[in-house]
Amino acid sequence: MLSFENLLEPPWDRLCERGTVDPCLSSEWGGSSDEPKRNLFVRLLNEALREWGEHLGLSQSGRRKDQAFLYFNPAPGTIVRNVSYRSLAVRTSRTVVSPVKNKTTGDVRYFRHNAFEWQFRRYRGEWFLEIVPTYHFTTDGFRPHPNYEPKLKGIKALERNLAVLGQLLMWAEILRTRNDELFPKPVSRHLGFGDFVTVNCPAGVLDEDWLPHEDTEGSEAAAGELPLFDT
Repeated sequence: MLSFENLLEPPWDRLCERGTVDPCLSSEWGGSSDEPKRNLFVRLLNEALREWGEHLGLSQSGRRKDQAFLYFNPAPGTIVRNVSYRSLAVRTSRTVVSPVKNKTTGDVRYFRHNAFEWQFRRYRGEWFLEIVPTYHFTTDGFRPHPNYEPKLKGIKALERNLAVLGQLLMWAEILRTRNDELFPKPVSRHLGFGDFVTVNCPAGVLDEDWLPHEDTEGSEAAAGELPLFDT
């Protein structure tokens, strides 16, 4: 058994014999040149993130065996959920679980949850969390929607750079470790995240140059479905 927990302390000492416990430094595993050993360390990181996500009101799901994501759970009683966070220098909020209604009938078609895929990656001896904003779709706030693919494809085609940046800032602030007495939040026992790692890029691609050519078939706009709440 591998764990970030100290197996020599309660309650684990009741299950583990002291002579069988081999304490070691995280750097021995995370910095190992042995790939299987390093992969086990990544599994520990993933489990620690999932555990922390539960304290933040997140659940795990996956569309492929090799890629999981965390998404916001519905709010108790109302399903619709809002979160507040600090975006850059100001305090703001976002609806992270929202119903999508049919524009003609007004019926709720499904619920959209903000989510993110992740990968732990090691660069120059340091570990980083790579975040890719995405969405999770449910029929009632709980059960996964069986026809999520065209909805995900549609909203991805409609979003611009600023929309993705806004989600990235939200997730980074929610996950970031900050000693903030004014806005306290759960703190992970095993993980800590700092600020973004940024790079200067001398060139870029304008949204207008490529988004009009995207296939928007199956999008919310084409289906006549609009969010009930502005996110």
